[in-house]
Amino acid sequence: MAPERRIVAFSSQNLANTARAFATVGFPNAEGFALLDNASQQRIGYFTAQGHANTTCAFASAGFPNTEQFVVMAKSAVRHIRHFNQQDLVNIAWAFASA
Repeated sequence: MAPERRIVAFSSQNLANTARAFATVGFPNAEGFALLDNASQQRIGYFTAQGHANTTCAFASAGFPNTEQFVVMAKSAVRHIRHFNQQDLVNIAWAFASA
């Protein structure tokens, strides 16, 4: 099965974890991050505060700061800011600053 078809079944948590894992091991695959980006934008309403922060950090760490994805994440983060703890705020602020 093609990756595009598999990734649509990922939950927001799976997307965040996969993006973070790719960034952590230094897997700079533009096509993979493009798939994660597209799927993340489709599921943006299901991300937790930590998921927002982790996904945004992963894209920034891996060197794939997609402007459109960051705008979508930023707007969603603002809507859910009351759910962010200090660490989530620090992580997402770092991601936006380093992108």
